[in-house]
Amino acid sequence: MHALAIERDSGDAAGSTAANLRDSDRTSPWPARHAAPVSSAADPLAEGAVEAVPRGEGSPMADGHGDLLAAVEALAERGDEPCRAFLAHALEHPSWVDTARLEEGQRLGLALAVPTGAVLLLGGLVEVYGVAPIADALGSTRRLHDQTWRRILETGRLVRDVHLRGAMAPGADGLRAIVRVRLLHAMIRVRLAHRGHDVITQEQMAFTLCAHSHVVRRCLSRLGIRLTAREARAHQHLWRLIGHAMGVRPEFLPDSPEQETRLYRRLRLELCTGAAGAGRVLTARTIETVARRSRLPRALVSTLVHHLVGAQLADRLAVRRTTSYAALLSVGSALLGGANRMRRASSRLDALCMRGGRGFANVVLETDPGRGDPIAAAAARGALAMLSDARRRGLDPCTAR
Repeated sequence: MHALAIERDSGDAAGSTAANLRDSDRTSPWPARHAAPVSSAADPLAEGAVEAVPRGEGSPMADGHGDLLAAVEALAERGDEPCRAFLAHALEHPSWVDTARLEEGQRLGLALAVPTGAVLLLGGLVEVYGVAPIADALGSTRRLHDQTWRRILETGRLVRDVHLRGAMAPGADGLRAIVRVRLLHAMIRVRLAHRGHDVITQEQMAFTLCAHSHVVRRCLSRLGIRLTAREARAHQHLWRLIGHAMGVRPEFLPDSPEQETRLYRRLRLELCTGAAGAGRVLTARTIETVARRSRLPRALVSTLVHHLVGAQLADRLAVRRTTSYAALLSVGSALLGGANRMRRASSRLDALCMRGGRGFANVVLETDPGRGDPIAAAAARGALAMLSDARRRGLDPCTAR
């Protein structure tokens, strides 16, 4: 997440990024924009831990492969103070975490996995492309140009993993996955800082977090899926913890959806300026990839993006709207709104949505990126697998977990 959106710390992801680096409202209570380069403004705890990792042959710092978190944990066990301080911050819960609310946010994410995944990809990430320095950083790795679908799947897998039951408990797998991404980003920033490059600031990290939290809720609403105040707080609480684990400073982690909205508006005014060339390229590539994979008309996907991000940003990123498809989206939003109200009114339907959402995510996200399967075909396989598994175990698909 953050500077490079969300990128799994897989060997391919880290190695590819490392290889490319080697080759080449204003009255809100949050602080003013920093002008300092990242090494002093982004995440000193993570950067200090990364700096402690040896750079010899075979080190994850040397070739971009391997497990940076395991390397940091090994150093901490030997008494390295920067590594110990980093792990104490990253793998434990801050005092404000409400476990019940956190788990409610995870369940909501699974129940709304399909629409949430769509609006994160076509709304939240496109908002990030509107920030020129972030778009430039993303474009410089070439991974969103050359391996767009693989990159999207990596993002989706991490989002899925943090929503699984128990995944965000102290030291649990979902939290560790987030921390691995944090260390990967710190490694990239350290390398770029050593070359004298300006990289990513806390404001840009906070804006990316808002794109996964506030913007997703706003986009769901634009599709007719309006969350209750309780649901919105649970969703925001989960992403607040993710932001903490990613190294966003406390002053950029508002404690309510309302405060987050004010922060988002201020950051957008400050950050969505300057040339949008890289952002336009990334947006066009994303629209093209989603249209091809979903077998939907490109004009429909483009109109959906326009609807989700709004006319101002859409114009900035050269996203076009087709009137006939806009009318279709209005009808679809009304249907989605009705379906969401039915889900909320029935615990059995909510449970089925959770199970179906997880099944959909598992099948779509674990598909070989090179196969070229359409999303609909993968989703159908996921639904059939879910029902077959429930029947085999003698369970009611609406209540099986």
